[in-house]
Amino acid sequence: MSTSNQTITVCILAYNEQTHIENSIKNIIEGNKDIKYSLKVYANGCTDNTVQIVKNLEKIYPNLEAKELNTAGKPNAWNTAFAENKTDILMFSDADIIVEAGSIKTLSDSLVNNKEMMASTAQYTPFENGLSFQKKFTGFMQLPIEQEYLTGHFYAIRRAPFDEIFKKYNIDGIPKGLVGEDYFIDLLIPEGKLVVTDKKCFYEPGTIEEYAKYFARIRWQNQQMQNVFEKLNIDCEGCFVRKNTFILLKEKWGHSRNRLIYLSRLISAVFRHIFLFLYKNRINTFYEALGPVIEKGNHILRETRSDSTK
Repeated sequence: MSTSNQTITVCILAYNEQTHIENSIKNIIEGNKDIKYSLKVYANGCTDNTVQIVKNLEKIYPNLEAKELNTAGKPNAWNTAFAENKTDILMFSDADIIVEAGSIKTLSDSLVNNKEMMASTAQYTPFENGLSFQKKFTGFMQLPIEQEYLTGHFYAIRRAPFDEIFKKYNIDGIPKGLVGEDYFIDLLIPEGKLVVTDKKCFYEPGTIEEYAKYFARIRWQNQQMQNVFEKLNIDCEGCFVRKNTFILLKEKWGHSRNRLIYLSRLISAVFRHIFLFLYKNRINTFYEALGPVIEKGNHILRETRSDSTK
């Protein structure tokens, strides 16, 4: 079964992305001409020319639509997109990435051809060209040994099971003010219900300093996420329990499809842990500056998000 008879909406969530939004839109449209879909840009709280750029492109691409939201925040944009689009499959994309040609069909087919799957994702990969040595090194350290989780850069969900989950817990979608919005979606997906495709989405890594801020944000958002899950009584047994490193490595080695890639990614993990050790005090300083973990943390992204891609 193919996606030809399915309805698909691709939602780009954009906040002040005037530098990249045109390239991202053209990349998606030009690289996915073999499938029908709607492309909507949810420009949330933008104070730059993002909306006007999208409206200009509407004149060229009939399947493109600009959606302007007054309130900034990715959870709000995600929830609005989910509520407005009743299509079988919903895709979400960042506004500053480039995806491989054919990604929409690949991600869609992985759900259409396997009704047990709830979501599919591309693999996030640093840009191969045009990066400084520092950003290349940061990107290298960010490579996972094996991606087994959803990346917020570009992914697809089957609408029906998420409708059921939201109704079960009496929520409208992602809680407002949540920092790790894509992590929230990932945690709602039971083990074995996510497809990690071979398609890549390319992004620009940050600097070393921004990488330290990233780890501070991750620590803050994980505690916020745990608090939110407890408050909502969401079933997530073992979600916030860290596995023993050696057991985890052994598991990944056991089902690794390419041992050479595994070994190269293991080297990146070693450098990542060295970085965490050397920058421990710096990360702690950034973390403490974020203040106590609260239910709504919109300010966290402003203070820790990379400026290199803006």
